[in-house]
Amino acid sequence: MQLNPKVWLFLAIGAEVLATGFLKKTNSFTVISWTVFCLVLYLICHYSFSRVLEDMNLSVAYALWCGIGIIASTVFSVFVYHQKISAMQLLFIVIIGVSCVLLDLQG
Repeated sequence: MQLNPKVWLFLAIGAEVLATGFLKKTNSFTVISWTVFCLVLYLICHYSFSRVLEDMNLSVAYALWCGIGIIASTVFSVFVYHQKISAMQLLFIVIIGVSCVLLDLQG
């Protein structure tokens, strides 16, 4: 069964956001359990992204991956690590989100 490239893309983004989000818990790769967890997620991420590239242009796929990843990472950091973002930062993140939607519509 062939998955839609957008399914692979969201799997890649989800794995990357979780891996990057929990990278802090590895304590510079000294906590083995978190290190292995993050490395496995990065492998899933890159495998999934390679599947995306079978059916989607690299430029579009990478732009969507980065843009959606920025939004998801921001949400993750706010809710998991209670990090604050300013109104201007939020505005620019919203602009990234709108740009991703417009790019996908042109896809």
